[in-house]
Amino acid sequence: MRLVCVDKDELTLGILEARFSHISWRARFCRSAEDALVMVRQSSPDVLITGIQLEASNGYNLISAIRADSNPRVAFIPIVILSYMSRNDYIMRGLRLGADDFIAKPFDLINLENDIRQLAEVPDAT
Repeated sequence: MRLVCVDKDELTLGILEARFSHISWRARFCRSAEDALVMVRQSSPDVLITGIQLEASNGYNLISAIRADSNPRVAFIPIVILSYMSRNDYIMRGLRLGADDFIAKPFDLINLENDIRQLAEVPDAT
């Protein structure tokens, strides 16, 4: 599994990095929407995980840029929003912009893994 994970929160990135390396998923990590867009265009990951609050921009702008990309390998990447900002209006805005899933923090790692597998259409290894 190849992932790009972007979040302003270092703790979240650290938790994801530890878990994904434990299960042998290849993930790239960053804190800004601009860096994430470059990573997505370079690596065509199976799934993008983004927060809403990012450095210098936000996850909504990142989702819009990805969905508007002329390369279908970029434009159709499954996107998961992972955020503390879990009011219904935040969730609906993300989904309307093209996110495939919204997971509220704090989150359960096993449920997150299962959601990622389902979005990437990868069978469970257990």
